[in-house]
Parts: sequence; C-alpha cells; structure tokens
Amino acid sequence: MGDTVAHALVRSLGEVSLFRSFDDRALLQLVGVSVNLCWAAGTTIFEQGSEAEGLYVVLTGAVTIEQERDGARVEIARLEAGAFFGELSLLERRSHRRAAVAAEDSMLMVLPRASFVELLEEHEEVAEALRRTMAERVEPITSGP
Repeated sequence: MGDTVAHALVRSLGEVSLFRSFDDRALLQLVGVSVNLCWAAGTTIFEQGSEAEGLYVVLTGAVTIEQERDGARVEIARLEAGAFFGELSLLERRSHRRAAVAAEDSMLMVLPRASFVELLEEHEEVAEALRRTMAERVEPITSGP
C-alpha cells in the first residue's frame, strides 16, 4: 500500500507547475522531506502575521487566501489542487501578509523551510519558476490597502 500512496503523491506533485521538470526520483525525494496534513473546511492553516514555516502545496480540496480589511477577512484568491502558496513569506523571510483557510476539506503537502531552501539551491528551474510566480503575485499585494 505504501507504494500506491507514494505513486499517487508523485503523480500529484508532477502536476504542480513548480515541480513539472522533476523526474519521479526527485519527486520521491520531495515526498520524503515533506509532510502531508489534512485540514477540515473552515480551518485556518496560518494566520496573517504568523511566522512562515514552509511551502504549502494543495493536493486535494481548496484553500482561500484572505486578508483582513476593515475588521473583516476578505478572500483574495482561491487555490485548488496543484497550486502552491507561502513561498513569498519564505523567500522574503517575513511573516505572512495574509491568512490561509481551508475552503473545503483539504490535504496539503508542507515542505519545511530548510527543505525549501535546499530545493532552491539544488534546482535552478524551481528558483526561476518561483521568480515568475512572485512577479505575478507581488502586484496584487502592493496594490492593496
């Protein structure tokens, strides 16, 4: 059964744009240094202002990224299977500017900070993909209130 689970994780990670250049062996290594956690719908994954601890990859379900405005949380983005988040805070070494909440029952792969840094050092293509993603995501952050 372990092989079936590992292969399912490898297939799931292979669909994530950040890891498309990885072969099965590299994906298995990624699985080995990460943890998969489940969140029930409505559960906060991390709060705005909390310390960045890892890169999150949505394996199943959906996550909303929310920002507090005028005392209420406003949904900024909805991320489905194959999406990743938390990279901006890790790369900039700062706390999260937004909250993440499970919109549905969700399974996320969490790649701890140290493994994330190692991944970037060993795979230039991942670093380049993150630079492109950051360029796309920074504009909405800087244009907010």
